[in-house]
Amino acid sequence: MKKNICFFNKDLEIGGVERQLYYLVNGLNKTKYDIMLLLCKKEGAFSDKISNSIGVQDLRASYSHSNKIIIAIKLFLFLLKNRPDIFVSFHVHLNIISIIACKLLSVKVFICFPGYCPRSRLSRLRRYFYTRADKLISVSMGVKASVVNNLHIPDSRKNIVIENCVDIREIRERSKEDIRSPFLDGDRFIIVSVGRLSAEKNFEVLIRASRLLPPDCLILFIGDGERREYLENLAAECGSGNRIKFLGFQLNPYKFIKKASVYVLSSNSEGLPTVVLEAMSLGVPCICSDYYGRTNDVIEHNVTGYIFPRDNHCELANAIKFFRDKKNREKRKTIVENSKRHVVNYSIEKYAQRYERVFGGS
Repeated sequence: MKKNICFFNKDLEIGGVERQLYYLVNGLNKTKYDIMLLLCKKEGAFSDKISNSIGVQDLRASYSHSNKIIIAIKLFLFLLKNRPDIFVSFHVHLNIISIIACKLLSVKVFICFPGYCPRSRLSRLRRYFYTRADKLISVSMGVKASVVNNLHIPDSRKNIVIENCVDIREIRERSKEDIRSPFLDGDRFIIVSVGRLSAEKNFEVLIRASRLLPPDCLILFIGDGERREYLENLAAECGSGNRIKFLGFQLNPYKFIKKASVYVLSSNSEGLPTVVLEAMSLGVPCICSDYYGRTNDVIEHNVTGYIFPRDNHCELANAIKFFRDKKNREKRKTIVENSKRHVVNYSIEKYAQRYERVFGGS
């Protein structure tokens, strides 16, 4: 008999969490599971990519903090009617209301942690609810450690890790799209960094590192956010305005990553940064900060990439210059080959199989 699995998220807009959800629901074995996808609001670019075999339900209540009570009531009524075998909350801001609703109706509830969990004044309250979930699923060992240490949740068998995945075939295919940009012409050392222009991404450290780089280096920031104007002003203050380009949101970032000489992730905290895995799949060497959440989950220093001390722009500049130096071509080639072998472990097939093992043993 098939198990009924329901996944819950706020929407299907383009984002890391939404992409993983899209991969998972499409990748699960439909002969074993009847899959439902419950959304606060059915909207977003991934909506049209969900398999027709998956029942998509819309609560018709756009997610916001002020809307949480309405969402909670509609969620309770949905569960009262449908009663899935397992309910999976895929968004951190929906976790608590998911636990409350499921426990009231004796529905098994699995909670996903897509990113690093910091300490807060509400840690004890969060611990009270999270210890009542049936499974706690972290995207990396570093995230799991933050759940255990910062939320004071015992490290038990219900506290597990399922790492994110990447669609290697799709990434490589989309990276072939042509780019017509005059600043990409010529022999330049191109540094690419992708992400929302927000404080936790710490793009400042890469901008400050630009002052120490040779003039042939070009930095491309792909993404948008509330700190764009601040970062543009900082680039101008550093005298790097002509060597730093802010390209905004790009529907296809892979064509730019493919052109990169090196990819940089400068974040203060991460869950499991799939963009690094995507860059690896395209044969681009990666430089990552030792972010909160444990960089070693995705990169082995000097083997599959390079790790620099968080917020240290001098060490970041040195790492970039290492990959730029022609004397290090063989080392660069070895790192690229190692990383391309490493990224195969993060396929959609393996990702879905890991979830299926958890569902089967629940």
